[in-house]
Amino acid sequence: MVLTFFRLWRMVIFIHEERAYLSWLAHHRHGFVLDMLRKPTRKPPVLHRASCQGIRVSPGRQSHWTTGRHVKACGLDLAELLAWTQTETDREAVYCQECQPADPAFAAEHAPEKRLTKLGKDILDYVVEAAVVCLDQHAAYDTSIADLATYLDKTPAQLATALSRLTEDGYLRIEGSLQPGQPVPATRRLFPTADALRTLPAFHQMSVRKVNEELQQLNNQDEELT
Repeated sequence: MVLTFFRLWRMVIFIHEERAYLSWLAHHRHGFVLDMLRKPTRKPPVLHRASCQGIRVSPGRQSHWTTGRHVKACGLDLAELLAWTQTETDREAVYCQECQPADPAFAAEHAPEKRLTKLGKDILDYVVEAAVVCLDQHAAYDTSIADLATYLDKTPAQLATALSRLTEDGYLRIEGSLQPGQPVPATRRLFPTADALRTLPAFHQMSVRKVNEELQQLNNQDEELT
C-alpha cells in the first residue's frame, strides 16, 4: 500500500513518497527535516536542515528516505517541528552535528544562495519597505496583494508565480490558510519574514530572534487595526 504525504499547517509528513520528499527538499532548502522511525524506539528523531547532505544524498542505489521504517516530517518553522515531535513522539529531537540546525551563525554562513528575479525583487522591496514604514511610525500594517498589484501595474494573477516562489524561499508570508490549486484572494495581506527584513542593512546585524520580535510587533499593530 502506498501512502501519500499529508500536511499539518505548514508541516508536511512524507510516508512512502520518495519523489515528493526529494522535490520538497529541492524547493525548500532553507527548511528543516525531522528524520524519524515510524514505530517508537529508543532512537530519538534527528533534526536536519533541508540542505543537509545526510538526508538528501545516499551512497547506495536505494535511499529509503520515506519507505520501510522511515518517515520524514518537513517544515519551514523550526519551533513548530520541535513542538510537534515532542507532542507526537514524547521524545526531544537531537540535532545533526553536520548541519547544526539550531545554530544561526552556521545558517548565515552556509545558507544556499537565493536568486531573485526582477519581479521577485520588486515585490520584496515593496513589502519590506511598507513593513519598515509601519514599524518606524508604529502604524497598522495592511499591505495586500491588491495593493502590490496596483503599485506594480499588474494583475494579481500575473504575480501569482513570483509570490509563490518568494513564499517557498522564506521571504514572504501570505495571510491566512491557502487552498492547494486555488488562486489567492487579492485582499490577502503580505508579510515579510525575518530573512526578508535581514536583506536591509539596518536588520542584517540583528539576531534572528530580535528580527522576529520586530515582526511580532508588526503583527500586533495589524491586530490593532482589525
